[in-house]
Amino acid sequence: MKTAIQMLIGVGAILFLCVMLWESGRWQFPDDKLVLELIAKALALAAAVELAYTLFTDGPDEAIDPPVSRSIASIGESARVPLS
Repeated sequence: MKTAIQMLIGVGAILFLCVMLWESGRWQFPDDKLVLELIAKALALAAAVELAYTLFTDGPDEAIDPPVSRSIASIGESARVPLS
């Protein structure tokens, strides 16, 4: 369910961007700032869905999943290894 909602947010942002591009019957590129604001808002909304799901559901968080925990452990190990 969470993934479907996040995908809908992404598809909605892309469709809104296409509407912005196809303004007045011809292709017009909007201001860069408008595009970045749209994508930033979509990412913030998707992150809010992720946070709400993590906070309000029972069970372990994604940080306990093996790939994530392995990557966190490797970052910790690489910090201990001298670079020279």
